[in-house]
Amino acid sequence: MKIEEIKKYAVPVAIIILAIISFFIIKDFLIPLLAAFILAFLIRPIYKSLEKRMPRQLAAIISILLVALVVLVPLVIIVIAVLSQLSSYLSSALLISLIRRVSQLDIFTTLGINLSDIRGKLTEIVISFLGDLTASLPAIAISLVIFFLAMYYALIDWEKLVKKVKAYLPSKNKEKVSIELAKVTKSVLYGSILIAFIQFVISLLGFWIIGIDYYLILAAIIGLFSFIPGLGPAIVWIPAAIIFAMQGKPFASAGTIIMGLILSIYVDTILRAQISGRGTKVHPITMLVGIIGGLALFGIAGFVLGPLILNYTITLIDEIVQD
Repeated sequence: MKIEEIKKYAVPVAIIILAIISFFIIKDFLIPLLAAFILAFLIRPIYKSLEKRMPRQLAAIISILLVALVVLVPLVIIVIAVLSQLSSYLSSALLISLIRRVSQLDIFTTLGINLSDIRGKLTEIVISFLGDLTASLPAIAISLVIFFLAMYYALIDWEKLVKKVKAYLPSKNKEKVSIELAKVTKSVLYGSILIAFIQFVISLLGFWIIGIDYYLILAAIIGLFSFIPGLGPAIVWIPAAIIFAMQGKPFASAGTIIMGLILSIYVDTILRAQISGRGTKVHPITMLVGIIGGLALFGIAGFVLGPLILNYTITLIDEIVQD
């Protein structure tokens, strides 16, 4: 083989090897890095507004502090409260009594499902998670530092990053592709995260008003399942209404049905369409597949990262085919 041919193949091979090594270097921090860029995208309007009145570095710091105070701190408090309620609920007499009643239904005996075993496994998972969380505090602290630094530099260097991304886009019409990707991002993020937050707040207030002790757990589950368009809240509120009726709580059951219909008909259908309508339409199937695959690959962050990556891929393939 001639030297020219060796050089021809050596550079691509070296790039691939370096890319693989680089991936293994950053893989443990992939989620905080991706989360930083996503949040930077979401808070860019705030940053741009502040940038007009002050230096961009200060505008970025204030924007990040707002995110920490308005989003991250409440989120941490909610997660701790949900875990506390969940731990308490799994060992409560109420759940044990409910399991005893539901276990007598023919469907569970026919399928051989032991709800007591499931409860025991859930308790083990929660205890194990809390233990792992405590042991992982140093790693979490490092991830947070990387997250905030990445978000800071993403805000102040956004234009440069966009220019570099455009340069690597596999399409003749790079501007059009970048606009489509931005629309997909807005549709997935605004149409999912915002809807999840709205459904969480409504269900939190609803379950609290009708006197459900473990309102935080139910609201958190509804918030998570709301990422699945059409099905999300119904997966939670329909069984909850049935269980409340079985427990002899007609007011709680009726209140849950009313709240559930508001969530499913108005928030999950009408409001979601209004919010997502500003961007590219994202098919519910791609959202569902993206969430399931994302959860398997990224854990809880897959609720957002899975649909985003899948829809980016579909958009890019579509543009390549059109070219």
